[in-house]
Amino acid sequence: VPSVSQANQLNNTLDANSNRIINLPAPSSPNDAARLVDVAVSTGTSVLPVQTGQNSKYLKTDGTTPFWSNVTKAEVGLSNVDNTTDALKPISTPQQTALNLKVNLEGITTTSLISSTTTYSANTIIKTTGFTTSGDGGGWGWKQNGLTGQTVSQSPAQLLNGLLNDGNGNQWALEKTGVVNILSLGARLLIDSTSMIRAAIVAAGNQVNYTVGDDNRIIYSPIIVDLTSGAFLFSGTLRVNKNFVKLKGNGSGSSVLYRTDGTFGDSVVFSPVDPSVTRLIGSSISGVKIDSRTDMTSGKHLSLISVSQADFEDLFLENGFISYHLKGVQNCNFRSTFALVGRYYSTLRAGTKYLQIEAGDYENTEVFFTSFNYAFTVNASTEVGIEISEMDGVWFSNGHVLGAQTELLIDGTSSTQLMAGRFSNIWFDGFTTTNITFKGVASGSFKDFTF
Repeated sequence: VPSVSQANQLNNTLDANSNRIINLPAPSSPNDAARLVDVAVSTGTSVLPVQTGQNSKYLKTDGTTPFWSNVTKAEVGLSNVDNTTDALKPISTPQQTALNLKVNLEGITTTSLISSTTTYSANTIIKTTGFTTSGDGGGWGWKQNGLTGQTVSQSPAQLLNGLLNDGNGNQWALEKTGVVNILSLGARLLIDSTSMIRAAIVAAGNQVNYTVGDDNRIIYSPIIVDLTSGAFLFSGTLRVNKNFVKLKGNGSGSSVLYRTDGTFGDSVVFSPVDPSVTRLIGSSISGVKIDSRTDMTSGKHLSLISVSQADFEDLFLENGFISYHLKGVQNCNFRSTFALVGRYYSTLRAGTKYLQIEAGDYENTEVFFTSFNYAFTVNASTEVGIEISEMDGVWFSNGHVLGAQTELLIDGTSSTQLMAGRFSNIWFDGFTTTNITFKGVASGSFKDFTF
């Protein structure tokens, strides 16, 4: 029980009516608890404001007086934040700018774009639904390349490239995808599509990209010319002179190139612009039948000049004057190649051959033929099956040669190099013809042949 004096002292300290402790002495040491009045005096602030009715608020000061404040986005530095759902959020200005360059116009075809006078900004991309009519297989992406003032309404066939000019004279370029489909440039079944196919070849050549590796080697990214399924007519030579342009059909039984006549010379040629200076690298053709529907009086169906590092397969060449022609070819493979002659020829034609390998600016070396069949249909109208006048490493395996007057001719009349020939499992199937002939081979030039 406290004494009277202690009780009087306690009475001076406790305020029972307001539930307060008053008249506390000042702390006697730094470790003692501080009184609110001491804190207020030392900081120059007043006591805490009343808390009643201030739910969900926080204590704030203006530097002199403490007060209660609502929590707002601005208070915590998030004034730009809201509760908009993802579905309702607007896209950014840069996103909208990029989207404005891609225009989807339902129903517009490439021919409609060629005649269109609608104004579009540079770099606009339009996905056409077809070339002439929607769904005809010729739909593609076209990008306005910023070139203006061109001849109005020009088609890819007229420009001989993957380009077109619209009705305002603004130019559009075929969108780069790694593939150029001949339908997208206007080729049509059983219609002369020479200009369209040529345009596709040029467009592919212009799209080929390359990088230089750490060892300074050039690494190319091939571009495919899609010859697609069906029969297409052509009335002039189709020429590839850029590296890594690959003509691809859907198989020699599905994709057909038909010559309109037999007088214009070569059908398809792979050759650099100047074959005496450089080689054509990586360009090829596969999965295609090339046919002459009339008497081919000269030229080659497929001619390769100074070509290197390419694969040719699933080819069917029919009714050619010379079916396959190689001149200065290196490091190439020929797989599943066929030649058929005789449908239109009832008599022997001088100069005709299934395969001719002749001297060029480079030697014919590291060339491989596997799984081939070169033959005639009704009449033995071809003069020579396989003729070789220069080589240093050509291999033939698993093949058949039928019906030529001379089925294999090794001709060294004008050659100083005929060596390293390998013939394995080859059937020279003659009945009234000469199977194998060696002609004019100079001393020391003919060596290292194996049959």
